[in-house]
Amino acid sequence: MATPTALLFACLAGLAAAHQDVESEPPEGFDALFNGEDLYGWIGRADSFDLRAEANRLAGEHWRASEGELVADGVGPGLSTERSYRCFELVVAWRAAEQADVRLVLRGATVGLGADDAGSVDGAPRLFEAQAPAGEWNSARVRVTQAHLSVWVNGAPTAWHRALGGSTEGSAPAFAAPIDLVVEGGEARFRELALAVLPEEAPAGEGARARAARSAWWSAARVGVAVDWGLYSIPAGVWNGEVAPGPTAEIVDAARIPAEEYVRLAGRLEGGGFDAGRWVEAVRGAGAGYLVVTSKHTDGFAMFDSAHTDFNVTGAPFGRDVMREVADAAHAAGLPVGWRHSIADRHDPDYLPRRAWDERGSEDAHPERYRAALTGQVRELLTRYGDVDLLWFDGEDEGSWTRAMGQALFAHARSLRPDLLINDRLDVGRLDPDGPRDTALLADFATPQERPTGGDDLWEVRVDLGGAAGEGLGADELIRALCATSGAGGNLLVGVAASAAGDLPESALKRLAAMGRWLSVHGESIRQTAAGPFPDPAWGACTRKGGLLYLHVFDWPQEESLVVAGLENGIGKAWMLSDPEETFLPLQRVDGDPVIDLTAVTPDEAVSVIVIAVDGDPDVR
Repeated sequence: MATPTALLFACLAGLAAAHQDVESEPPEGFDALFNGEDLYGWIGRADSFDLRAEANRLAGEHWRASEGELVADGVGPGLSTERSYRCFELVVAWRAAEQADVRLVLRGATVGLGADDAGSVDGAPRLFEAQAPAGEWNSARVRVTQAHLSVWVNGAPTAWHRALGGSTEGSAPAFAAPIDLVVEGGEARFRELALAVLPEEAPAGEGARARAARSAWWSAARVGVAVDWGLYSIPAGVWNGEVAPGPTAEIVDAARIPAEEYVRLAGRLEGGGFDAGRWVEAVRGAGAGYLVVTSKHTDGFAMFDSAHTDFNVTGAPFGRDVMREVADAAHAAGLPVGWRHSIADRHDPDYLPRRAWDERGSEDAHPERYRAALTGQVRELLTRYGDVDLLWFDGEDEGSWTRAMGQALFAHARSLRPDLLINDRLDVGRLDPDGPRDTALLADFATPQERPTGGDDLWEVRVDLGGAAGEGLGADELIRALCATSGAGGNLLVGVAASAAGDLPESALKRLAAMGRWLSVHGESIRQTAAGPFPDPAWGACTRKGGLLYLHVFDWPQEESLVVAGLENGIGKAWMLSDPEETFLPLQRVDGDPVIDLTAVTPDEAVSVIVIAVDGDPDVR
C-alpha cells in the first residue's frame, strides 16, 4: 500500500477544487474518524475528567449525524476523538455559516476553519487565502510531525512547518492528544473526516515522493525573492574609479582586490537604511511566496553573528545580526525564509583554491579546517533562527569541492532540519547548466542558468532586478518571465541588490509592486499550477490547474482572435481571468483549432490571461 503522504499528494489536484466536489468517503489509506451515522468514536470536549459527563450530554444535544454529515449547531462544547494521536495526516471537508467560528485543536495548536481564518495556525498570517465563500464546501489537509504542523486549504499551502510547543525534532517523542473539533456561533457541517498515522521517525531513504511532500509549499508558491546585501554593496561594482565586470557581489574576483584591502570595507558597513520588516513587506507585496537572503557570499563576509569567523557583521559599525532580524520579520508575517550561503570563500586563509592573482601563499592553508568552519556555520544558520525553510548554496564549482563533501554537508543540514529544502549546488555534478538535472543529485530542486526545455524535476531560475541603477528586467518583462517560467513548470527567483545602506532600491520596489498588483488579479493562473501542454506557444505561455488552462497572452493579437493551435479537447467555456463576471468569450473551430473571439475584450496590462475549461486531460497534437 502507498504511504499516506504519497496518497495525499496524488490527490492534491482534487483537493484544490474540493469546495466544488467533496467526497464523503475517506481517501485510500486513511481511516474514517466519522462513520456517517452517529458520534461513535467521539466524546464531548472537556478540560478535565470531572467535566466529561456534562460535556458528553451537551455534545449529544448540539452535534448530530445527518445524511452522512457531521453537523454542529454552534452551541455547547466541541468534540474530541476518543483516541489520541501523535504524528498524523488529517483530511477534512467542511462548510460553515459566515458567523461560525470553526476550529481544529491538534496537540495544542489551533487551526482556523472559519470564513476569515481558514488554514491559519494560532492566528498567525497565512501564506495564501484559499477558502471558498461562506456556505460552500472547503477541504483541508493537515500534517502533524514530531514538532511541526503544516496546513493546506483547497490545495493551497496556508501554513508551513509551524513549530508546535513542547517538542523538538530529534528529542523524546512528542505527546499524543485527541483531535478536537470546535464550532461556535453558527452551524457547520463536516465530511471526509479521516486520518492516517505517520511514522514517528523519518525513513532513512530519500525518494521522489518524500521530496515532493517536502517541497509542496515551494512548488505552489512559484515565485520567490532573493536579496543580496554585504560588503560588496558598498563599492557597488566600482573599484578605484573603474567599473568591475560581472555581478556586483563578485567584485573581489572581478577587480582582483587583495584580502587586506577588502577587509577595510567592514568599517564602512553602517546599515542605516536596513529594515527587515520592509524587506518582508516588499516580498509579500510582490505576491512572492518565500524570501532568500544572502548569509555569506564568496567574499567570505558573514552577515550574521558567527563563532567560526571574525570577518562578520558584528565587527562592523552596523553590528546587528541580519539573519536574526530577517527571520523574526519573516516568521511574524508567516513567510517562508531561507539563506544563500557560499561554499567558496575568498577571505578565509584555509580555503583553496586561490585565484592566480591572489598573492597569499597556500602552504599554510588547512582546507579541512575551513570545511569544519563551513559546517559549523550551517549549523548556526539552521539552529539559531527558528524555522528555516531553505538553504541555497553556491560556489561549489572551483575544483576543491567533492561529491563526498557535498554528501556530508547535505546529511548534516538534513539532520538538523528534516523538512529543509536544499538546492543542487552542494553537488559537483550539476551537468549541463542549461538543462534539467540528474535526479540522483543531492538536491530538492535544480537551479539552471536558463529555463530548461524539458524534464519533470523541480527547478528554479533566477532573474535580477539589479540595484539603484535600475538595471535588470522591467516590470512587464518580469511578469512575462514569471508566466513563462510557471508555464514550463518551474519557479522564478527574483534577485534584488540592496544598497550599501541596506535598503531596497526604489526602482526594484516599483517592479516588485507591479508584479504584486498583477498577481492580485491573476495569481490563480500562477500559484498551485502545473506546466501547460504547449511547449512554446506563439502567444505567450500556458499553465494548468485541473481541467483549466490559463493562456498568458504577451502580445495582444491585432486580428482580435486567439488561435489555440493543436488543442484537440472540447472546450466548455472561455473567459478573461480579470473579468469577475466570467463573461463567455465566443469561440469556434477553424481547421480543427479552437479560435477565441477577442473583439469585445480590452487587454490587461503586461499580460492578459484567458481561462479555458477543457474536457478531460489536455490533448495537443
